Amino acid sequence: MTRLNLSELAKQRLEKSHLRYEYKHDNNIGRIVSTYPDYKGDEYVVCYHYKKDGDILENKIENEFPQFISSVNVFRNLKSDESFKKFGSLYNFETGVTKMTMWGNNGADLRIELNCDEVSFGDIGLNVNVAFKKENEGTFKTSKLYSDIPENIVLNDEYFKEEKHVEKVLNTDNFNILNCRDYEQKYSINMKRSKIWDAAINREKWMNMNSLERYEYANDPNNKVAVDTIKTTEIATYSTSLPIKGLLHADTKFLNKSLDYFKENGKFREFEILFDEKNKRVSEIDIKQMLLDENVLDNKLYKEFQAEYIKEENNLLDPSEQDFINAINEVNECFQGKREKSLEEEEIDRRFRAVMSKMHSAIIKAEYEEEQSKKSNDQGLIR
Repeated sequence: MTRLNLSELAKQRLEKSHLRYEYKHDNNIGRIVSTYPDYKGDEYVVCYHYKKDGDILENKIENEFPQFISSVNVFRNLKSDESFKKFGSLYNFETGVTKMTMWGNNGADLRIELNCDEVSFGDIGLNVNVAFKKENEGTFKTSKLYSDIPENIVLNDEYFKEEKHVEKVLNTDNFNILNCRDYEQKYSINMKRSKIWDAAINREKWMNMNSLERYEYANDPNNKVAVDTIKTTEIATYSTSLPIKGLLHADTKFLNKSLDYFKENGKFREFEILFDEKNKRVSEIDIKQMLLDENVLDNKLYKEFQAEYIKEENNLLDPSEQDFINAINEVNECFQGKREKSLEEEEIDRRFRAVMSKMHSAIIKAEYEEEQSKKSNDQGLIR
């Protein structure tokens, strides 16, 4: 099917619900447009259909309209709320699910999902299941992340090669938002080891390589460094009841309030700060400490690794008895060499001074004799 073949009754239902069906022959794409405006006062597309899923949308409108229009109105309600203007939104007519996403850096996306329970003609209330999801992700070199334990353990010990996962439930006893029930909030941390190219090496060499050199470079394990990718995921779920009549204009403050609670009660803001590459006050040391605090890393085992590292460092610093003797001999030899050199320099200096003294005496004697000779010549001329 391409264009929807809607009955007159289905067309009337769409019109009364402030919806319009359009079909573009140039690209064979149909769409449902909301004539009820968004927060900016504009019409907008609720959903698209293509050739392969046209039958599904037609069946929703013809035979499952109460369910279809209820989920559409939940979507449109949020589109008319300016407080969600920073979220991208998507309505899936096959599942009736509304998804909203606020994109962030380093995979730090905030997602909202609303899914409606089944509804039929005559129902006065609609149960909506709400889910919040926040993720943060970062990749860190193991050489910086575990700089206080032996490198051979970091790279070769099976403990670090294993993928790690922890999950914790948060206390939500103080959650109290009208018409919202069964609120639960939890978070998880997942860590996985892999190897990536050393970016510094890659930038310097890659552009000057031919195809064969690049192939060899890419397959050389020496050009890769070990990294740990850490991903945090925080999820909250609850249910709320909304009136079917006037659903398009229903108050959505419940969603704003529950989202605020999710942010204040959760851990993801702490993770967001840790994974922010632009934050110069945070380093791999802080990431590692978080892993220890959250028991992603075994504290007892990590302390044993640290003790091994200290032991290795001490072995490098503490000399053996023979090392001490060798060091003393080197000092003595150096001192003796300097003494011999000093004596030789003194002898040269003594000889130089003796020669200079003789030269000085000879000069004085020659000057005296010349003066006496001059006096004798003067006396002869007087006579």
